[in-house]
Amino acid sequence: LRKQITADEHKSISLFDPSAVPTKRRIPLVFENLRIHNRLVAPRSGGPIERHLAYNPEIRLRHNQNGFSVSFAALEYCEYGRVHYHYKLEGFDDYWIEARNNHEVNYANLPAGRYLLRVKITSNDQSVAETENAIPVIIRPAPWRTWWAYGCYFIVAGGLVWVLVGSWLRIRAGKAAVRVAEREKEQERRMNAMIRSFFSNVSHEFRTPLTMISGPVAQLCEDPGLSEQNRRLLLIVQRSTDRMLELVNQQLDFSKLENDTLRLRVRRTDIIRVLQRRIDIFRVNAATKGISLQTCGLEETCVMWLDEDKQDKIFGNLMSNALKFTPGNGRIVVRFDMIGHDKAARLFPGDAAVRWMRYVKVSVANTGADIPEDQREKIFERYYRINNRTEGSYNYGTGIGLYYTRSLVELHHGRIKASSPEELSGALFTFILPLDDEAYPEQERSSESPAEIPPPLGRRGFRGGFRTRTHRRAGAEKRVGARRRCRRGQLPLHAVVALL
Repeated sequence: LRKQITADEHKSISLFDPSAVPTKRRIPLVFENLRIHNRLVAPRSGGPIERHLAYNPEIRLRHNQNGFSVSFAALEYCEYGRVHYHYKLEGFDDYWIEARNNHEVNYANLPAGRYLLRVKITSNDQSVAETENAIPVIIRPAPWRTWWAYGCYFIVAGGLVWVLVGSWLRIRAGKAAVRVAEREKEQERRMNAMIRSFFSNVSHEFRTPLTMISGPVAQLCEDPGLSEQNRRLLLIVQRSTDRMLELVNQQLDFSKLENDTLRLRVRRTDIIRVLQRRIDIFRVNAATKGISLQTCGLEETCVMWLDEDKQDKIFGNLMSNALKFTPGNGRIVVRFDMIGHDKAARLFPGDAAVRWMRYVKVSVANTGADIPEDQREKIFERYYRINNRTEGSYNYGTGIGLYYTRSLVELHHGRIKASSPEELSGALFTFILPLDDEAYPEQERSSESPAEIPPPLGRRGFRGGFRTRTHRRAGAEKRVGARRRCRRGQLPLHAVVALL
């Protein structure tokens, strides 16, 4: 027989079979609230949740909302104390975590990713069926950790590597080019040294025959039985020989200048008489070309520490250029002046070498084509030449004349510049030399007595005007003494020539 249980209810009787009653009850499990950083979040469109958690919506959090809590509950109102909760965040937890009677789970500092929050309930007496519920949780990555950000990083890194590799290759190529340029420069330096050595040796070989020619010519000029016409011819030969000797000496000085062995030797000398003597020589050539040669400021005397040889070469080069580039019926003006530091500083602004109190200023101006303003500094560079020769260009020869002149001026502690004259249409070269004794140290000063400088030429081509027999005898004795000093190195050869 079937066992039945009768239950007396209110005016009724209920019969049931105990074996048909289930032993475990199924209790619903639902999610309740979401809190982010301990703040309750309400459902809204575009928010972390768009519906209540009871409907199990996706929880979408930003990278800075990775600290949250979710509450849940089992719908058991009688014996809710016997219900135990367990949870697990798939993708983060490796095992189930027992929460006992706690209805809330908390997570903080979760990395970006997709998770699944699972919650289940159990009871100690096994009277409640195990029920589980789950809700997806999505934490979006920070903008700098998204795929497109990593793509940008990759592009930037690739570009940086490209730039670095390109820079390294350019630096490597630049270093290789520098090494090649240095080798070429070294080869050029050696070649120039060989060329300078060759020309120095050839110049030394030229000096001996030129000196042998100059001596007999000077003796022939002293012959009293020599006719005036032959004397003039011999004087032309003498001047040509002296000019060749001067060029040879300039070549030797240029070699010394390149090797930094050229030294300044100054002594007390009247610079005005030195300039007058050179002007008298160039006056003959100027008259041959129909050029007017004018001077200004050369009427007095000015004794200073001066390297007469260097001064002759400086002024001679400037006068040679002026004669070369002045057209027929043109004009050359030579000016001499003594100036102070202020005028010198205005003449050469910004030049730290202009520091002495007194200077002599010598300028040579000539008519003709002027020098372009953008090339007035370049013409002093070695081997530089202005291309347009038809317009009176300067340095169209070897290109070392003005470079040599500037080097000598700077060796004499002076400065030189090119400009355009105010009253003429042509070129103006101006150089200054210091007058102060302090500008020349003791090692540059010569202990020799100043050389006697002959007076300028007279109107008839003789020094001091017309000659008498007594004057000729005195002149012959003076020339003999000058030649002796020249052989001992005490008097330059051009000074002996000037005595003729």
